[in-house]
Amino acid sequence: MRELEEETDFTAERLEWIGKFSLGPSSQAIVDVFFAKAVKAKSSFNPDEIVQVELVDFKSVLQKLLEGECFGAALAVAALLASAKRLLE
Repeated sequence: MRELEEETDFTAERLEWIGKFSLGPSSQAIVDVFFAKAVKAKSSFNPDEIVQVELVDFKSVLQKLLEGECFGAALAVAALLASAKRLLE
């Protein structure tokens, strides 16, 4: 929860762990993926910490992933996990 607030200036009523993945066979990094529920902006905003936050409809994210407009591994895995677990239905 602290990391969500630090990186986005948003809070959530609840975070749900939905999975994890490795960045690749030669990487030691493991990324844990969380789904945030009831997200809302904090009252304060630190421009030194937050560059830009863009809220996008989930269907738009999926479309952008399929069209190759978004291609980050973390975003793709998070979208796959959220979709497979039917978190947005």
